[in-house]
Amino acid sequence: MSTHFIPIPFIRTVPVHWSVEKDRGGNLIPENRRTTWTVPWCSEMMFDENWVPQIWWSRLLADVSAQAINIWVILLNGLATISRNKLRLIHKKAQGGASFTFRFTWTLFHDPYMGLYEGFLTDTGSVPVRWWGLGVGITDQLKWGIDLMIRACIPAQFMLGITAPIAPLYVKFCGQVDIKVTTKRPCPGMAEIFLRGGGSISLTIGMDLWFMWFDFGSVSIGFEIGMGMVTVGNRGAGWCWWIAAEEGNVRRRYWDRRRAPTKKCKGTNTQVCDYYVKGWISITILYRRIIFKFERWSKTKRIEWYLKLEVYRYWRPTRDWKVTYDKLFWLKKW
Repeated sequence: MSTHFIPIPFIRTVPVHWSVEKDRGGNLIPENRRTTWTVPWCSEMMFDENWVPQIWWSRLLADVSAQAINIWVILLNGLATISRNKLRLIHKKAQGGASFTFRFTWTLFHDPYMGLYEGFLTDTGSVPVRWWGLGVGITDQLKWGIDLMIRACIPAQFMLGITAPIAPLYVKFCGQVDIKVTTKRPCPGMAEIFLRGGGSISLTIGMDLWFMWFDFGSVSIGFEIGMGMVTVGNRGAGWCWWIAAEEGNVRRRYWDRRRAPTKKCKGTNTQVCDYYVKGWISITILYRRIIFKFERWSKTKRIEWYLKLEVYRYWRPTRDWKVTYDKLFWLKKW
């Protein structure tokens, strides 16, 4: 719960998946080493519509005052006639205006292509450091990544023409921009620094109970532009599907998310480095989500549409989304 850009670490590790099969020495990388783990750090700042910094307990106080104002509005409305515009202004003050969030996240993680991790300071480190006459260097086996997120939200009930008090319910319309910079190469032999970005808009309906809040449902549309490795086949017009990773009943690490699924195609599977434009439309109702995914790959000249179904497992310590269905249903090549 970072505030005023005070750095706070994540409460759990985050997986980083790699598609590389051999390290720089030509040795085969085992499957269990193609996923490394990291603990990102986050700095966040929130502002209200007047650009006044907000902290998490100020939101709680604002909600309490909003509820009190709503009660007075209902009482006054029963005793006297209040104009529609006046009621709208009073309720807008109670519900609050626009909010803006700026989040900066950064992390370090091990690259299995660079070999077995030898520690932060090693005798073979690429950056020379001299401590007390000992020649050691900073390892070149670590990569870094930073993520800048900017989000703006406004109460959407006024856009829908609703002026009567609806608290503790809320309806919000949000727009978000994401920019990611990392030294994790999307493809072997690519430049050290890689940039990708995207954005999304969403409409959410939920309930705010002062001490907690949850969403009943939402609709989101987003996109992402970048570069990555795509798996293609040489038969069946390149028809592909996703295979979920085997986990079993007992997982290796109960606190992390499940392993990334593997993409398989008909015929001989080949990985190609390609530019992509991805988009999605997601509809969430309580703990279930349906996603229509769109992927356009430039070099391989492919347009793919996927249908994905997920279930939010709120009863687990990880509170993650489990994929129950993820299939390609439309493919076009040109």
